[in-house]
Amino acid sequence: MIVSHEGEEIRLTTRQAEMWARGAFAVYLALVDQRRITPRIPGDTPQT
Repeated sequence: MIVSHEGEEIRLTTRQAEMWARGAFAVYLALVDQRRITPRIPGDTPQT
């Protein structure tokens, strides 16, 4: 199950959840590649 930021619950099968995760990760990688976002590692100090 996925819960949106509005609190809506979205129930998915395992296959649907896997496809959703792959798509979300692909978008994340595209945004990093375009330098629109900077990846952060929890606990890591930011580079200046």
